[in-house]
Amino acid sequence: MFKKSLRVVVIGAGVLGTAIAYTIKKSFKNSVEVILIEKHTAPGQETSKFNSGVLHSGIHSKPDTLKAKFARSGNLMAKDYCQRNGVPIYECGMLIVAAYRDLIYLTKKIRNFWNIYNHGREQNIEMKILMPWEIPRIEPEVRGAGAIFIPDVAVIDQEKFVQSLFKSGKDLGVQMFLDTQVIGFRNMAGKYYVETNKSTIETDVVINAAGLYADEIAKMAGFDQYKIYPYRGEYYEVLGPEAKLVNRLVYPVPIEGDPGKGIHFLKTTDGRLLLGPNARLVPNKEYYTQDKTPAEVFKKAAVRFCPALKNAELKWAYSGIRPKLTLKDDIHHESDFIFSLDHQNPFFLNIIGYESPGLSGALAAAEYVKNILNKI
Repeated sequence: MFKKSLRVVVIGAGVLGTAIAYTIKKSFKNSVEVILIEKHTAPGQETSKFNSGVLHSGIHSKPDTLKAKFARSGNLMAKDYCQRNGVPIYECGMLIVAAYRDLIYLTKKIRNFWNIYNHGREQNIEMKILMPWEIPRIEPEVRGAGAIFIPDVAVIDQEKFVQSLFKSGKDLGVQMFLDTQVIGFRNMAGKYYVETNKSTIETDVVINAAGLYADEIAKMAGFDQYKIYPYRGEYYEVLGPEAKLVNRLVYPVPIEGDPGKGIHFLKTTDGRLLLGPNARLVPNKEYYTQDKTPAEVFKKAAVRFCPALKNAELKWAYSGIRPKLTLKDDIHHESDFIFSLDHQNPFFLNIIGYESPGLSGALAAAEYVKNILNKI
């Protein structure tokens, strides 16, 4: 165990930062002082708020990556946390469907279908392959040439999840500095001095969990090797009676090199049916509403699996921006999360490129950080 006077500053009160602050304080109690710094007036106002709320199984990620490992264990931890703390959760399962219209690219699609199935097998994920006639037994209006059904996938209210983690941490004694902007760092005599727009905070450990802005925070501290590319994902809501046509998560077979998982169906915890997200590189990290993607792009993707949606009315719902580490053209390298202890004594841990399945893996990632601290 480290010295009792250890102080830890966590930068960023998204799902990752709140999970880390809560986990560290819960684990080490009075042996550590935890300070959580957030530039907004409330937690979870960026990527953590504007995502799908899906607790992924890890099947979309390569089995030996942190993305897969965190999703597998974090999924279970998040479900348990939500059930114990009253966070809305909808346990619906996920269908990954090969659309009939994809048969034009039959060879490539079959390869991608079996690749993702093998990801699941290597990770011991409970799943079942469905023949075309079996798909409507699970989703009556969904059509496809085949599918993988994963029952242990759920949707949560992601905003309430972050708020609950924030409150749980605060109840344990985490000091919360909201509406506080980090503007610089000084490294002096075995301590970091975190300079903000309000005060300077002395600390033994800095954990950079700033999400979209983690590369900028790292650069302030002298670590300029990181570059985040902002990819926007938009969501449309299905209106009218067609909103009741699909009741589970329905995903396409992933496309190699696609920066996202493909436009899919999402049933929220409050009963809405959403389509999305797409994945577009945008000019900056504040580019949420400009140049919206037309609704027809989303409808075209949805009708491949659910022809009954062809006359549905769609309404733009919201968009989120994810912090990717690679561009779409770099299809040979799907980047993993970066957890890098870039300075020791004092300790500076940079967490870079924390994107999907970041919501699913937050509590597992927090345990990972806790174990790093435990070796100090």
